[in-house]
Amino acid sequence: MDDNEVVQLVDELIEIGRTDGYLVTNKEYYMADGKTNLDVSAKFDSTFKNKRAREIGETLDEKGGMDLMRAAAERVHKILGPLKARHLEAAWSRIGSWLA
Repeated sequence: MDDNEVVQLVDELIEIGRTDGYLVTNKEYYMADGKTNLDVSAKFDSTFKNKRAREIGETLDEKGGMDLMRAAAERVHKILGPLKARHLEAAWSRIGSWLA
């Protein structure tokens, strides 16, 4: 993976943080009748974590391990702030050796 690919993945992570977010709540995932909100479940897994953000985390882990994931998380922190960075950390829980 070259630097340009890493930059593209991190840019996508930042866009996810700006738009959909890295996490949803139980209330957002399930509708009042207890059924899954299909619009939300298309983007978030059953543990309320953004599927694409996790895929990106897995790719970064495969290509550069914890160092690359940490650099991406630091970029998210710098651009989107500490709350969004914390949400990303939680969404990445148990990817490689990442612990939220």
